[in-house]
Amino acid sequence: MIPTGSAELRLLSDSFYNTYDPSSCPEILQKSNRAYNIAVFNSHKGYYVCVPFRSNITHKYAYRFKKSKRSKYNKSDVDYKKMIIIRNLDYIDDDNIAVIDKDEYIEFVQNLTKIQSQAFSSLQYFHKELGLTSDSVFESTAG
Repeated sequence: MIPTGSAELRLLSDSFYNTYDPSSCPEILQKSNRAYNIAVFNSHKGYYVCVPFRSNITHKYAYRFKKSKRSKYNKSDVDYKKMIIIRNLDYIDDDNIAVIDKDEYIEFVQNLTKIQSQAFSSLQYFHKELGLTSDSVFESTAG
């Protein structure tokens, strides 16, 4: 279990990719022979927020790294549009390790509170899981 207020770097499991309906959530990352490194943080309400690290995104819904070596040559970001909310920890891959640049990890940790706040303001799915509506586009996260 990930303590509230902290974050861990992980990958999503095959169970996640086999469960969700991409037609209902078109912005969610799809696994096509590529691992997506995600930051997972625990909310105080019992769900987990998973935000992927990506490069070269063009929209404004992201935390843009400013201090990392890679960000000077290649836009590197934490992408809020691709964020997911889960309750089922089987959707987190415990067998493989997510790897990001050390300087981006340091900047991420230093800005975790800001990133968490910005991520929630960009949320477009999982309103039921957050208690915002009675509709859900991803029922299986309640498991």
